Amino acid sequence: MSTIARATRVLAGLAWAGLCLTPGAARAQSIDIPLNLTLQGTNDPAAVLTINIGIDGQAPRPYLFDTGSEIFVAQYTSAAFGSVPSSMTGQPQNVAIRYGNGSFGYNYNIVGTPSLTFYPSYTSNSGGITLNSISTSGSPSQFLIGAITSQVNFPFPDGPQPGGYSGGYGIFGAGNFLSGGPGSVLGQSVIPGTTAGYVVAANGQPLSAMNAGNNPQSSTNGPQVSQSVTSCSPCVMVGLTPALLAQFKTVNEIPTLAFGTFANSGAPATNEFPFFLPITITGNGQTFTTSSRVLFDTGNNSYIIGTGIPQSAYQNGGVTLTVSGPAAGSTPSSVTLYNNSDADTCCNPYYGLPSSVVGTGPESNIGLGFFLNNSVLYNLAGQVTGYTSNFVTDTNITTTPGSPLVIDSNSVPLGLAGIISGGGPVQVVSGGSATLSGTNSYTGATTINAGFLALAGPGSISASSGVSVSNGGIFDISGVGNGSPSGTSIMSLSSTDNAGLVALGANQLILTNARGTFVGTIADGGSYGGSGGSLVLAGGIETLSGANTYTGGTSVAAGTLVLISSEALANGSSLTVGDASPFASAIEPEVTGAIAVPGVTAVPEPASLAILAFGISAVAAYRCIRRCKTVL
Repeated sequence: MSTIARATRVLAGLAWAGLCLTPGAARAQSIDIPLNLTLQGTNDPAAVLTINIGIDGQAPRPYLFDTGSEIFVAQYTSAAFGSVPSSMTGQPQNVAIRYGNGSFGYNYNIVGTPSLTFYPSYTSNSGGITLNSISTSGSPSQFLIGAITSQVNFPFPDGPQPGGYSGGYGIFGAGNFLSGGPGSVLGQSVIPGTTAGYVVAANGQPLSAMNAGNNPQSSTNGPQVSQSVTSCSPCVMVGLTPALLAQFKTVNEIPTLAFGTFANSGAPATNEFPFFLPITITGNGQTFTTSSRVLFDTGNNSYIIGTGIPQSAYQNGGVTLTVSGPAAGSTPSSVTLYNNSDADTCCNPYYGLPSSVVGTGPESNIGLGFFLNNSVLYNLAGQVTGYTSNFVTDTNITTTPGSPLVIDSNSVPLGLAGIISGGGPVQVVSGGSATLSGTNSYTGATTINAGFLALAGPGSISASSGVSVSNGGIFDISGVGNGSPSGTSIMSLSSTDNAGLVALGANQLILTNARGTFVGTIADGGSYGGSGGSLVLAGGIETLSGANTYTGGTSVAAGTLVLISSEALANGSSLTVGDASPFASAIEPEVTGAIAVPGVTAVPEPASLAILAFGISAVAAYRCIRRCKTVL
């Protein structure tokens, strides 16, 4: 049963909850590098991720983007390397790197280059993004890369092949591991104001559009992401900000053990197979599960499964492969394996590495299909790898009254880690889904109409003129503070029907300038779970008439709270009004009794409580103000 308790001061705790924010704070920005998803081969095409790089100011060439390799190795020619020499004193020479079963690969010398420029296309020198090498102190440095001097069963092409990537210029190792060398360029990078790591976001378009041929990842992962919300799709974002990190749930983050440090940055690296994950194959009337040591590998089209699962389980295709993080509640990620009678091209036990390197147990490559269904986090500083089905982008977005930001079923689920600014609205409509983790500054209205909008980490929409949640829409703040008890502010809350849901988790929702009526449901729970969510009215007039179930209580710090329903305050949830001197029986007994509130002991200025009575013939509204009663 709801109760009104004598208040303690509730304004004191509002600053930490987001009511008072310092405007104009500097925001660190990651570097967004474009990737390409294209086809390799003609008779049996396979999708691959590529990256277009100019070394030290030279023209771009395409390279395979490979998180299963540890170093950038490029075919050495004077045209590709310019003034960068073919060898460098003091660095290893004639190093061998081999792939697959070890029968093909390269020999290379380690050299240094002060900069790399990344392009949207290898056929044009325009639109490049240059990444300069600096040390942790900010002084100029060099990226250590491999100048290929010879190849083993891996011939180079005569030139770029129009319409596709032929795979021979070299491989851009993007792994988070070391095998004794300097490590990947992404691991060596120092981006001021950010922490060491990167995000690979390749899940922004439908796989069916690729006509990917004989690929195990040929199931569809949704529609195309809009280019208005990203600068590149696919994309790799280098340098981690709090907003980027907040896009990945803790339960979907997998700890990795340190195994050396990257050159230049000194960031922690790991070994090649850095964690164990449960892997399940389901289909054809059978299910097999094993815990396998896993490498997430964009350079591999197929899923190469550890020895814990027999080939008979998947060699005929038509089955589902599922992986998930080891933590309780982690999100499973599934993909349908293509129909194939040759297990070697799909799912073959991985070639063994020395136990001194990877430990014991089965080893599995989880290939490109995983990245085409998930954005993947490599948090080097935090020593975790994470994943989310949202397409993550840190692009800043401007919305205007004439050009609103509309998120609907034409887009994959979005993880927006940039800042949304401008005077226009944000609309999340039927089939649309977005998670916001930036401190957004747009001032237009936020409408959630049959869509899903979540705030995570430092995410905020406090400047929006108000939030409306209707028609089965969900506004989820359970991830604010990454699920730890925290709070966030919005101006006002409203709805057009009783089908909207506000999920608080364990967090506090603060209404700073209320002028709305919400007839939906405010509850605990949400995508991060949690209970004890609470509501604070800090200004304006807010009307609640839905059947709310949140358990953390309601506080009226200032303004007017109108309760139309006996269920507006959850059973057993407290109501705290203001802060002040004793004042008895401000609300007339018959009205108090109508909402089953036993009494009021303190109702000071500036806070007020308005109660629309029900269950009596003449509906009366009363506002209680310090030492007086006034009929509204």
